[in-house]
Amino acid sequence: MMGRKTKYDELTQKVNLSLTKTAITSLDRLAERMGVSRSELVEQFARGLIEDNSDSVLTEKLSAI
Repeated sequence: MMGRKTKYDELTQKVNLSLTKTAITSLDRLAERMGVSRSELVEQFARGLIEDNSDSVLTEKLSAI
């Protein structure tokens, strides 16, 4: 089965990832803040279009204390 063509002029391909509940929650929250899907968030990260957000996650966790 072929994937959908994306804004990157490539077809998408389904993959399975095993992630912790914490990682999934973090991905979903960040995707929501950015206004994109979880898949688009991973795509942008893999393409180097967004930076590693570990500093902002750390800041967010420290702010919650």
